[in-house]
Amino acid sequence: MKIGDLVEYVENDSGLDAPYPRGIVVEVPADLDGSSADQVRVVWYTSDNQGWWNTDKLEVLSENR
Repeated sequence: MKIGDLVEYVENDSGLDAPYPRGIVVEVPADLDGSSADQVRVVWYTSDNQGWWNTDKLEVLSENR
C-alpha cells in the first residue's frame, strides 16, 4: 500500500455485508530493513475516524500512481 491509495475496511470474519468504510492512506511507515509495515494510517471519509489499521483488514480499491 502507498500513500494516496483508496482503501476499504474488510473484516473477513464479520459476516456483514457492504458498505464498508472507505478512506485514504496517509502514512506508510517503513521497517528498519526497508520493507513495508503491517499497519498504515488511514483517514476515513465515510466515517468520522482516522488511525492505524492492519493491512490484512484493508483492500485497495484504487492505487495512487
